[in-house]
Parts: sequence; C-alpha cells; structure tokens
Amino acid sequence: MTFDSIILNSHVVLPSGTVDKNIVIDDGKIVGLTNDTPQCDTKIDGRGLVALPGLIDPHVHYGVYSPIEQAAVTESRVAAVGGSYHQ
Repeated sequence: MTFDSIILNSHVVLPSGTVDKNIVIDDGKIVGLTNDTPQCDTKIDGRGLVALPGLIDPHVHYGVYSPIEQAAVTESRVAAVGGSYHQ
C-alpha cells in the first residue's frame, strides 16, 4: 500500500512520553507511527524536529480585521468551530 506522506526521523511527543518514530500520513490524517519506511508519495525529513500530533494552537490575534469589541465576539466564536473570519 502507498501512503500520501511520511515524516521521517521525528521526535513525537505522546501522552506517555517522547518517541523517535516516522509519522505516516494518508488523506490528511496520521495513520501510523512506525520505525519502518512504508511506500509514500512524499517524504519529509523531520530530523531534529519535534512533532506534537493532535495539539491545537490557541494563539489568536483579535481586532486585526475588525474593531476589538466586535472581534471579541465574532473571532472567538469562529475560532471555536475551527474557521477564520474576515470582513
């Protein structure tokens, strides 16, 4: 079977600790962590990098595209559902 991508030689942070694994990706989702190198269309070198699968970055900038009073309502609502809002 051929997968879309693999990130090779990554330090993967899991709830149980950090492991050195290859991350297999197919259809935009992580489908496995392995020491093997399965057939993949794209190979990404993750040497020296840290992967945090499943981590959500809560970093936002309110008031960039609209007044802060309006942005506090609209941008936080849209961020909660995973989108972006621009007027």
